[in-house]
Amino acid sequence: MDITGSPISLSEASLPISQSPQTWLIGVDVGGTTTSTLLVDHKHTPHARLTTTTNLTTPEQTLSGIIDTIQQTLNQAGLTFADLSAISLGVPGQVDIQSGVANLAVNLNWYNFPVIELLATQLNKAAFF
Repeated sequence: MDITGSPISLSEASLPISQSPQTWLIGVDVGGTTTSTLLVDHKHTPHARLTTTTNLTTPEQTLSGIIDTIQQTLNQAGLTFADLSAISLGVPGQVDIQSGVANLAVNLNWYNFPVIELLATQLNKAAFF
């Protein structure tokens, strides 16, 4: 089974990780000072990590910085957004998991900011808190 619980074929299971379809996940920890990422494979083995300064100019600039940090992390592993299955986001504040809205993240200047929808739409990937 893959991480979603779907069965995988033997041909998929025997592929090297770098060639396996839809096996990469990235976690993003967004703070008021830094943004950190960790890229893992389907076995949750770490392959790349990065910490950058969080851009707090505007909520949109913060989101752009998050995307840039994800891109840089993927580059470290020789991957692209097309290889990524899903993004998990952690933020310092109150979030609505169901709607994907950061209701209150004072350190990020996010108030009712639909970050999950924006991230998922811009990258065409599953995203969640």
